[in-house]
Amino acid sequence: MAAVALAAAAGVAVGAVFVAGDEPETKRPSGVPPFVVDLAVRTDPEAKALRRAAQAFERGDRRRAARILQGRTSLQARVGTALAAWPVGTLARLEDLAAANPSSGAVRFHLALARYWDGDEDGAF
Repeated sequence: MAAVALAAAAGVAVGAVFVAGDEPETKRPSGVPPFVVDLAVRTDPEAKALRRAAQAFERGDRRRAARILQGRTSLQARVGTALAAWPVGTLARLEDLAAANPSSGAVRFHLALARYWDGDEDGAF
């Protein structure tokens, strides 16, 4: 399930690059990279907190998302916390998480989105 969500979101990001096509100047997306969580049917407290944070993030309330994630140490919570601080330190924190967790598709996905939002199309893929 998570792989499907990540593949779909990656498709959206790739599509955005192709739609931009041959424009001489790359335009950065506005706003903040999305915080995508796919927890399937999990109902544990961590999953509930991640869902609430993702919903707050989607509504544009990054402060609330950061408060919800405060003190949580799961990898997804650390990704959400880094994104909530956008752009202050976000890329560096996501780079560190990716280096420490090289097999995490979720971390690599969010790092690619953050790079894309930062205007680095080549680094996003």
